[in-house]
Amino acid sequence: DILLDARGHAGLKARLLEQAHQLQRVQAQGAHPQALAGRREKLLHVLHRTLASHQFDACLAIFLAGMIVIAGIAMFETLRHWKVYDAVTELFRERSFRYENRGGFSRASVSFGTPIALGFAMTLGIGVLLYLRGRLPSRAANSAMLVLCGGLFASVSRGPWVGAVLVVAGFMFLA
Repeated sequence: DILLDARGHAGLKARLLEQAHQLQRVQAQGAHPQALAGRREKLLHVLHRTLASHQFDACLAIFLAGMIVIAGIAMFETLRHWKVYDAVTELFRERSFRYENRGGFSRASVSFGTPIALGFAMTLGIGVLLYLRGRLPSRAANSAMLVLCGGLFASVSRGPWVGAVLVVAGFMFLA
């Protein structure tokens, strides 16, 4: 079942099994080694492409889940004016997280160290969500977008805001 494609279709699995059986029949008949190599390459190419696509989507989904958690922490930091990871840096006797304000808002940085880095991470999360949007239930995708936008605005960083607008415009243009 690991050979199913990203949408769970069994058609690709059937083609792979058919190629494998064909390769075994050709080997049993004593075919020329070059003919075997071509069939083996084709089988490995299809197998690699399928697994790589599925694994790539899984990695993006894991990244997206992490960005959603970080976005929630960022909103908490901005609303409560409390740097959550400040206590962790005090354990190592370093104060790398500063309290930054802009326009009366505390700028969240979570574990990224600076609000700009957090904002760009949220922009990447928005791009990943737009890529995976068709594979997620619409309510979950909309909720995730809301949380990621909240994390983006919690950074109070204009550069990542512009980047997010460009990412969304790019997806709209290419769709």
